[in-house]
Amino acid sequence: MANSQKLKFRFGVDSHSVDLSVLVETLISTSEIIDYIHGYYKYDNNINIKIGAPVKGSLEIDLELIHAGFKTIRTIFTNDNISIISTILQNFIDLYKLYKFLINQPKEEVKKTENSNNTITLTNSNNNTITINTYVVNMYESGRIKPKIDRTLNAVSEDTDINEFTIETPDPEQKFSFSREDIEMAINAEETIELGEQIVTRKAELILIRVSFDPRMKWDFWYSNQKISAKLNDKEFGESIDKRIESFHKGDTLTVELRIKQVYDNELKIYKDTSYQINKVYKHNKVGTQTNLLE
Repeated sequence: MANSQKLKFRFGVDSHSVDLSVLVETLISTSEIIDYIHGYYKYDNNINIKIGAPVKGSLEIDLELIHAGFKTIRTIFTNDNISIISTILQNFIDLYKLYKFLINQPKEEVKKTENSNNTITLTNSNNNTITINTYVVNMYESGRIKPKIDRTLNAVSEDTDINEFTIETPDPEQKFSFSREDIEMAINAEETIELGEQIVTRKAELILIRVSFDPRMKWDFWYSNQKISAKLNDKEFGESIDKRIESFHKGDTLTVELRIKQVYDNELKIYKDTSYQINKVYKHNKVGTQTNLLE
C-alpha cells in the first residue's frame, strides 16, 4: 500500500531457524513501543501492524505499518500520513539508539544540552555524544520504553545461535544493530533507579526452569504465575555451584531474597515489575521436598 512502510528485524544466526519466544517477545514489545509513540503525538488515526512472512534464509520479519483513517480512502493516501509513519519509525530506531548509548551510564553522569532545533545532545561518562529529538528523550525518560527493550534483548540473548540483532527501516541510514557483546552488556548492566521507579525486596520461592553457569547470564524461573529471568547475585551460592556442591533438576525450587525493580504505570496507577535479581539464596529445595515461606 502507498501509505505503508516496513520495519525489519534481522536475527543474525548461522542456522535458518530462531526460537519462537524471541519472535513473540520482539513483536509484542515492538507493538507496545509503536503504540506508545503514536499515543505520545496524539494522532487522530490508528496504526495497524501487519506481520509479513520471513524471507527464506534471511530470518527477517517485516512489520507493515498502515495508517488507517476513519475518513475516506482518498484522505488516507496523503503525504501527511506517510510522514506520520516515517516519524514513528524514526522515533522507534532513535529509542533503541538512546537505550544502547545509556547502557551502564549513571543518570547523574550524563550531561544534557538542549539545542535550538528541538534536539538534545547527550554526553556520557566516556565523553561520547549522541543528538536525539527532544520528544524521543522525553518518551525514554517516561520509564515506559526501557523495560520493553529489555524484554526483547533478554529473549534474544537466550537464543545462543543469534550473534547479531538488527533493525531496519526503508531509510538505509537508519539501520541499527546490537552485536552479541552489546546484547550481553545490556542485559547484565548495573541497574539505576530513575524517576517513577522503585526497588522492593521480598522472600520468594522460585521454580527452576533453566540454570546458567555463565555468571553474566540470567536464570529462568516460574514466579507469581509467570516466567521471569533473574541474575544470581549471591556470591556464596555461586561458589557452591562452582565447587559442584549444588546440583539441579527440573522442578527444583529456590527460596530466595528477590530484588524487584518496578516502574510506575501512569495509566493503570500501579507499579509494574520490570526486572529481577536474587540477592540471597536461603535454601535449595530438591524435587520432592517442600518449604514454608513463613519459616
